[in-house]
Amino acid sequence: MIWSTSLFNWEKFYDLAVALKDREEEEYKRTVISRAYYSAYGRTRQYLESRGLVLTNYQNAHRVIWDNCYRVRLNEVSVIGDRLKRKRQKADYESEISAIDRLVKDSIAEAQKIHQFLNEKEK
Repeated sequence: MIWSTSLFNWEKFYDLAVALKDREEEEYKRTVISRAYYSAYGRTRQYLESRGLVLTNYQNAHRVIWDNCYRVRLNEVSVIGDRLKRKRQKADYESEISAIDRLVKDSIAEAQKIHQFLNEKEK
């Protein structure tokens, strides 16, 4: 098997979330929330790894990523990431979600903020 050495572009998950955001079915709305979160999580993880963070234990990987943002002065990214994570957990685990349209809108906006912030930091 041949493995690609290129890094996955996590913003593609964001693009997918945006493409699905206007669908009316709940399964799409839940998918939007989840993909928005994972786009931000993956993008942040790549950013931190490029600055020397090495994940050796994936059991607490999400907590490690958001906590490590504070170490490199990405406090806002950490706060937004934690909010997004809670939204994603609702979408992935709860049988009933109130105000799901608000969660969809907020998830897209918050993921976009993280992508924009990290893109600016890398310039």
